[in-house]
This record gives sequence, structure tokens and C-alpha cells, in this order.
Amino acid sequence: MGYSNRTFLITPDDVIRKIGMTRYWNMLGTPDSDCLPEFADQRVRLANLTIELVDRKPAHVINRDFVIVTFDAQGRLNVGQIMQRGSSLFEVFMASNLGRYDKKGTAKVVDAMARFTVQGSQWTPTPALRQALDEAALGLRRCPGI
Repeated sequence: MGYSNRTFLITPDDVIRKIGMTRYWNMLGTPDSDCLPEFADQRVRLANLTIELVDRKPAHVINRDFVIVTFDAQGRLNVGQIMQRGSSLFEVFMASNLGRYDKKGTAKVVDAMARFTVQGSQWTPTPALRQALDEAALGLRRCPGI
């Protein structure tokens, strides 16, 4: 048993495009070296799915994360936005689990900026698109690569 991640960009007309993990990590690590000009100056839906592997074969989807990412005029991924979302996710987690609430669960201090950052970068797929993403992640549906 093991786990693997699958990353997809979804075009405005709901075409699912798979990003190989090496390319995705290159886009995150050195955005200048790996651009996607077809997405220049756009906000694009991105789906990260984690799948469980049984005997090195995809068995089922165990986690889904649906975020909106932006690309600049040259088609470079806005890594700063992704880092801000990660920081905000951590802040929301810390606030809800480590002491910003009293014993009754009432917030002691409310800093909504982190929650707004997280919520503003999320999207919810339609049931049909969610199923199509699951099938693509499990290798049951072909989708063009990027």
C-alpha cells in the first residue's frame, strides 16, 4: 500500500488537464523556468487529489483539494499566492486547535483575514466534474497533459 498525488488544471470549459508532478514542482520551485502561456493572466481552477495505491495500482481517492491559482502575463504560476494560502491554512488550524478559543468554544480573538484568504482560494466542483476528476486520478479516464 502507498499513496500518490495527482494534480489537474481545469479550463473554463471544464476540460481536465493533468500536470505531471515533476512539472508541477518545477512550476512551484522555479516559476520562471516553467510557464504555461495558455493560462497567462488567468485565474484557473486546480485540483490536487491524493490516491491510495494497492500493489502500486490506484485503488481509490482519499483526499481532494480544490483551489484557484493565478498566472501572470507570461503564464508563470503565482507561487506567492499559494504560499499565502498555506500560511493562512496553518493559521486557521492553529487558531481553531491551539488556544484562541475558551473552554466553551467561543473565539477569544477573531482574525478573519486568514479564513477569508483560505475561503477565497477554494472552489467546489459539480458532482459530474468531481466524478470526472476521480476517474482521471484513478486512470479510468484519459485527459490531456500539460
